Amino acid sequence: MTEFKRWFGMPNIYTFKVKGIKEFIQKHTKGDILIPFAGMEHLDRSNDKIMSCDIKYPNNEEAAAADFWCNATNLNESPELKDKKFDTIILDPPFSFFQAVHEYNLNMKQFRMTDVVRAKNEAFRKCKDKCRVITLGFNSVGMSAERGFEPTHIGLVTHGGNHNDTIITVEERVSRPKLRFRNKMKDMHGEEY
Repeated sequence: MTEFKRWFGMPNIYTFKVKGIKEFIQKHTKGDILIPFAGMEHLDRSNDKIMSCDIKYPNNEEAAAADFWCNATNLNESPELKDKKFDTIILDPPFSFFQAVHEYNLNMKQFRMTDVVRAKNEAFRKCKDKCRVITLGFNSVGMSAERGFEPTHIGLVTHGGNHNDTIITVEERVSRPKLRFRNKMKDMHGEEY
């Protein structure tokens, strides 16, 4: 059964600075951790098994906190990640196209909402067998059963007023992905999953 927790936190462009989010995420991480879309991630770095990356674009001071530059839609193209697999992957992409444009100064050529789906597919390729993926956004779709994941914990952060809630979905890889997804990945990457 999926555990559910709800709390209030003032909104902040930097997700990990919202009250309770960093603590909730750290409670559910394990082993080697990858954070694409790192931005200003501020997890406890006493665990030196964390690797973080972000895209490089103009006026991206927050990506300076990332360990290296990479595009979450092409993780295997990054030399730092080429042959690595992870126990936990934290996906904190822009939650909407509006947020990407207005908060991160991206344009239509730099970011499309379909990039989030592509990033989830890339994250799947970086997962160890019993991987845990923590996804943040305006919905709880996460990695989904199609990729072989099952939710274990949901965090709902209400921000009050007219602000959308932040939903944190913690999922475990429990089975092989569904055939349709495996075939799609084989067509795209020539690899069996």
